[in-house]
Amino acid sequence: MNLLCPGERLKHLRKISGMSRFYIEKHYGISESTITKWESKDTGNIGVHNLIRYLDIYKKRGFDITIDNLFSDKEFLLNRYKTDERNNFLDTS
Repeated sequence: MNLLCPGERLKHLRKISGMSRFYIEKHYGISESTITKWESKDTGNIGVHNLIRYLDIYKKRGFDITIDNLFSDKEFLLNRYKTDERNNFLDTS
């Protein structure tokens, strides 16, 4: 994936996770309009607490995403983890 701004990275993450904005609103209480705003190119006003809460949704779904790699100038790569029968995370990279 080419370099993307943080908002585009959030949108990409949501899409590859298979979640819609509606789904996130219904299950996690973050409004569709807020997600749309965060996925725009203007992500400077998200707030660290909200961003951590939002990224935790994806971590719970097995994505290795941090604030650092979200805002990094490096190529955006996502690692996904598989779970074994004991629900332990195994690194697949």
